Amino acid sequence: MTFNPGVCPEGRTVAEITLYLYDRTTRAGGFYQGSCCPTGMSFGTQSEKRCVSDITKPLRVFDLMTRAPYSGNTDWITDYEFVTSSFVSSGFGEDGSSTITASNITTILWGTAIADPIVVGWQVEHMSNFPSAYASSLAEKIGVALAVSSAAPTSSSSVPRQADTPLPTPPQSPHNRLSIGAQAGIGAGVALGSIMLGAMVLFILRRKSALAAPTPETSGVAEMEDHDHMLASKKWYLFGKWRNEHDGEERRHELDSRSVNVIPGPPVELPANELWQHNDPH
Repeated sequence: MTFNPGVCPEGRTVAEITLYLYDRTTRAGGFYQGSCCPTGMSFGTQSEKRCVSDITKPLRVFDLMTRAPYSGNTDWITDYEFVTSSFVSSGFGEDGSSTITASNITTILWGTAIADPIVVGWQVEHMSNFPSAYASSLAEKIGVALAVSSAAPTSSSSVPRQADTPLPTPPQSPHNRLSIGAQAGIGAGVALGSIMLGAMVLFILRRKSALAAPTPETSGVAEMEDHDHMLASKKWYLFGKWRNEHDGEERRHELDSRSVNVIPGPPVELPANELWQHNDPH
């Protein structure tokens, strides 16, 4: 099974690359195929088309087991694990049998580890969609130039996957754009609102100024106590004008220049039975 286009999952690296050409003469129109092996393993040295490595420290592995053949088969079966069943009772499970997975895990100190590779394929134009570090490593191995900015700065997933392709930018719907008439209407509405707001502010300022201005007084005319609209018909006229109260302004008056005789001593009250007589010189 080959994942095309695809990248190696995490924990595996490209251990081998093969170029397949559609036209061997022009060497054009081909694709690359890589074998992804677990990190630290090489490809095809002791076993063809397999990932291999030398065991140099204790390693727990599945040991190969041999079991008897099925009925009608004379060959013994070798496997690393297998499922066996045994009858328990008629009321146990679906068929009265219990299944067990048999395996044998052991520890080995030396030997050769062999694993199957994960195969991925790609073309040069696909590398722009690969993670940047992964694409740069591939470009160095196959000897092609790759712009750093063309590689996607993402990490590979834990399982092999199809390379991501950029999504096309959706065209802008004509319903999302405002028509020229709508734009003009919005502009006119904003201008009209600004004018109305300015007129309201001017009206309020003028009203405050009129209320704060002092009321002019009538020059030279004192206001009558009953000078109002209801009693206007009862006013008196004096030489063709309304009668007015006298001005209440206080003024200083100079005394006359006649001499004043001052009698020394305290004042004396005259008896009440005496009458003051005024002598008429005539």
